[in-house]
Amino acid sequence: GGGYTFTSKSFKAKFLGLIVRILYKIGFSCSSKVIFQNKDDKDEFVLNKLVKKEKCFTVNGSGVNTERFSPSPYPEKITFFMLSRLLKSKGVEEYLQAAQIVKEKHPEVKFTLLGKFESEMQDAVDSNFVQSLSEKGVIERYEETLDVRPYYADCSVYVLPSYREGMPRTVLEAAAMGRPIITTDTNGCRDTVDNGKTGFLVPVGDVNALAGKMEFFIENPKEICCMGEHSHDYCLSKFSVDKVNADMLKIMEL
Repeated sequence: GGGYTFTSKSFKAKFLGLIVRILYKIGFSCSSKVIFQNKDDKDEFVLNKLVKKEKCFTVNGSGVNTERFSPSPYPEKITFFMLSRLLKSKGVEEYLQAAQIVKEKHPEVKFTLLGKFESEMQDAVDSNFVQSLSEKGVIERYEETLDVRPYYADCSVYVLPSYREGMPRTVLEAAAMGRPIITTDTNGCRDTVDNGKTGFLVPVGDVNALAGKMEFFIENPKEICCMGEHSHDYCLSKFSVDKVNADMLKIMEL
C-alpha cells in the first residue's frame, strides 16, 4: 500500500512523499516487472510517472489460506470487530466514533478491537481515547495475539474503515471465515467487497455512513449469514493464496 506519505495531508507527509516518490522512481527503473496488489495503486503510479505501464502487473493481494481460515458459527450477540494497528490512517477513530453512535441506540451490541498502540508513529491514535471507551464499555480491546482466528469467529461483521491499503489481509481472512465486511471505498479496500452482496463500502472518513451500515446488520440480522456466505464464496473465487501464488509465479516466469 501507499502508506503514510500517500494518505496524510500534513506538511511533513507531503515533504516525505516527494522523497519517497523519487526513490520509487529510481527503484522501479531498475526493475523488469513491478507487481501491484490493486489496480488503483498501479494506475496512480503510472499516472504520476513513477513506473512505466508496460512493467506493471496486478494480483489480488497476497492471498489468504482458505484452509486455515474457514467458516465458523456466528456468536449469539451481534458483534462488530476491527483488527489493526491503532493508527488514524487505518480508520480506527472512525470505528470508535461509529461504535459510540450505535452503542447509544443499541447497547446490547458488542464492539471489539484488537491491535497494538503505535505511540511513535506519526498518525497514532490517542491511547487515552481508546482506554476511555474501553472503561465506559463501548468497546472491548485486546492485545496482539499469535492466532487471530478466535476473534474473527467471535464476530458477526468485520469492519476496516482504512484510508488506503494495498490489499487488506485482515479483510480477506474475515471473508474466508464467512464474515460480511464493512470497509471503505478506496484503494485496495474496494476490491475486497462486492458492494451490497458480500458487505458494504462506505466513504473514507464518513462516521455516519459507517454507523448506518452497522445499524443495517443490527436491524436485518438475517443478512449477516446471507452476506457472510457470499463473502466466503467471493474470497474463494478471487483471493485464495493458491490462485494468487500461481499468478505471481506466472508473472515472474518461475
